Amino acid sequence: MRYVLWSMMAMAVLCPSSAIGQESPQARPGDRIRITAPPCGLQRQEATLASLDGEALLATAPPGAEIRCPVRSVTMLEASTGTRRRGWKPVVLGLGIGTGLGFLTAGAIAGNDDSTGDDDVGVGLMAAGALIGGAGIGLIAGVVVGLTHTEDWREVEMPVQPFVVRSADGRTGLGLSVPVRR
Repeated sequence: MRYVLWSMMAMAVLCPSSAIGQESPQARPGDRIRITAPPCGLQRQEATLASLDGEALLATAPPGAEIRCPVRSVTMLEASTGTRRRGWKPVVLGLGIGTGLGFLTAGAIAGNDDSTGDDDVGVGLMAAGALIGGAGIGLIAGVVVGLTHTEDWREVEMPVQPFVVRSADGRTGLGLSVPVRR
């Protein structure tokens, strides 16, 4: 039993992160990308990829500015998979929030009733109006948000990059730039 447990633990640790033969996502020239490279002053900068080789990443930012950054400085690179509509989720959420706020407003209106009972119909209509109005406003806000488009992004694996480091006293060293997932 002890060997089975150790074998299962070893298999869990040593299993590859992707299946054999499965391609890791790559960015191609012309793809919309989002670059994070703090040494280059880039924080989730959207651009169009021009080229990506072992040394440098070249891209064009929307105003037409060229971005050139060493690959070892890039901490995250994401590629756009396209846009999609947000769907029905914001509509339902807006309706629920609007109804909840309308319900709270209706409760406040009904709770502040200081009348002698002659005007109960008026207070009830005001409370119902607040409830229906809140639900309507929430529904409209949800539809507006639901009709907007959002862009989906996937992270692109950066390759392990070797580089040479020279110190001030003339010594030379070899380093590896390895992407770290957050």
